[in-house]
Amino acid sequence: MAMKTSTPWWITGVLFFGLLCLFAGQRALAHLDTTSTVLTGLGLLCVIGATGVRVWAFTRESGRRRAVEGVMLICHAGIGIALLLYFFVAAKEDVSHKTYIMATVAWLILIGLSSIPLFMIEASLGFVGRDWFPAKGEKVADEAAVELFRVKEMALNGLTIALAAAFLMVTCNTMKDRDISKDVSYFKTSGPGSATVAMVNKMNAPLRVLLFFPDVNQVADEVESYFRQLGDATGKVVVERHDRLVSPTLAKEHKVNADGTIVLLRGEPDKKDDKKKEEKKDEGPQASQSEKITLPTDFSKARRDKLREFDGDVQKALMKVVRAKRVAYFSVGHGELNDPKSTGPMETQDPLARSTLLKQLMSLLNYEVKDWDGFGKPVPDDCTILFVLGPRHELLEEELKAIDDYLERGGSLLLVLDPQSQMRDLGPLEGRLGVHFDPGVLMDDHEFMVQQHNNSDHRLILTNQFSSHASVTTLSRGGVRSGILLIESGHLEPHDFMVEQGKEPPKRTWVVRSMASSFVDVPGGRQFEYDDGSEKRDRYNIAAAVEDDSGKSDKEKEEEKTGMRAMVFADSEVFSDVLLRKVPLVQALVVDAVKWLGGEEDLAGETISEKDVLIEHTKSEDVVWFYLSIVGAPVLILGLGLSGVMWRRRRAQRRKRS
Repeated sequence: MAMKTSTPWWITGVLFFGLLCLFAGQRALAHLDTTSTVLTGLGLLCVIGATGVRVWAFTRESGRRRAVEGVMLICHAGIGIALLLYFFVAAKEDVSHKTYIMATVAWLILIGLSSIPLFMIEASLGFVGRDWFPAKGEKVADEAAVELFRVKEMALNGLTIALAAAFLMVTCNTMKDRDISKDVSYFKTSGPGSATVAMVNKMNAPLRVLLFFPDVNQVADEVESYFRQLGDATGKVVVERHDRLVSPTLAKEHKVNADGTIVLLRGEPDKKDDKKKEEKKDEGPQASQSEKITLPTDFSKARRDKLREFDGDVQKALMKVVRAKRVAYFSVGHGELNDPKSTGPMETQDPLARSTLLKQLMSLLNYEVKDWDGFGKPVPDDCTILFVLGPRHELLEEELKAIDDYLERGGSLLLVLDPQSQMRDLGPLEGRLGVHFDPGVLMDDHEFMVQQHNNSDHRLILTNQFSSHASVTTLSRGGVRSGILLIESGHLEPHDFMVEQGKEPPKRTWVVRSMASSFVDVPGGRQFEYDDGSEKRDRYNIAAAVEDDSGKSDKEKEEEKTGMRAMVFADSEVFSDVLLRKVPLVQALVVDAVKWLGGEEDLAGETISEKDVLIEHTKSEDVVWFYLSIVGAPVLILGLGLSGVMWRRRRAQRRKRS
């Protein structure tokens, strides 16, 4: 049944348009004096005009139509009173803070209590038959078409919603005024990751976990649950909970001086494992017998970051318990990322030409970091991994020979190259590693990161092409949606191995490749653009893993000692501080590579983190997202609802006519 009233639907639309103009003039664009004045005046004109039409309609009609117009007029009156409170009290600069708060709360509540019921009434009346003011003679004929009960019911429903919103607003304002806050964000303590499980499984003795917390403590409950899960997965974890004050002797023995201390203790192995312990490289006498982790005992503080990333802290501590400290050498003096002072002027020009976080990461993996300045010196015998990170200047022939000799002895090398470097010829390392570095810069006009919004962004290529090799374990498990960023990357070409006759060549695996849409930007063509004919789209090799076990003795094979291992990267920015800090997958790539080079690929795996990922926007994007969330989403939902109601009503009318 159609419900016609004395006023068309767009009168309420004019009212809401006026309120929107007032909001823009008084809040969003208040800093623009002329614009603010125009919008405020237009808004007041719309509100007053719509209210005047409603008064005219109320005095003109009678019966049910008059009652409907009366309900809607009450809503207009509430909006008018709210605006008076705003302009004459809340908007004044000379009012006291208490008066301002009271007036602000009052006019906001009145706006809600008036506008929401009015909107609900209009939604119930619909648009059909309400395009214009009805003729005066229609009021008696259409009297029965006005369903007053439904109008009042919808008004009450809108009033209920408005009162609920008003209650929430007052509650939030009161809690803010009294400095009361409640964190209702998502929280979960990180569980043990696959890397943590692998570390515990590698131990030849049980892991004792001593928790020094007060008897009743929620942080201790979360931590105990974590280690219980780790024990269920490995069968090698013994959890003990102690009060520092009740067990002072035990606390003194392990140098525990504060509550919230967790002691990871390598338990005593069985006698039958004593011989195995002496033979195992990773359980040498230099390995730490215990490590400590400290957490806040206050749950609100611990949940912010510590508990969310607890698995990472456990892995760092376990790495010191599982094996002895090792030594990693970094080459210096050639403009490497780890030695930016030797880069020259490039140090201040290129923010990507430095890597200091990698050394910190190596310390967390229980490596002692030292410098190797080359210049004819051999690589020290205690070197576990040698890092040559993006040298800007060429290495001397003697230095390349020293690295080649180190690899021949079964050493491990991480060699990072860059197209901007002067280093082109790898000398004897090409035959040793079976790779040739091509400094041609890779571009991709399909898979790239948008930064400058022009063709230069094609040098910021993305790839998710990873092999199943142990050196890229985490990346290969990430799936098609997990990728890394490469900035002006070169590429690698295969080279013949130089091996003695009768020996098998080393095994070479291309572990990272570009997407099939990438191409090498050839000089002379269109810069940053693909030139058909002179350039070729292909999957180019970015990183290679090379291993050679042919020189190992039978005893070394029995003891599972690794032979020569090396990784070569054609992009140095992957190891820069910028990407290591902001891209978690790059961190995972570096950690997995280091573990493989150190013969610890069985410890590779994921680290569980429940920390919220920071979403960064520019200032303009923040403004857009703010208005989309508070205006766009509700308008979209209401629009869909109204469209559905109108469609059902029109369909019902067509059925009646047929």
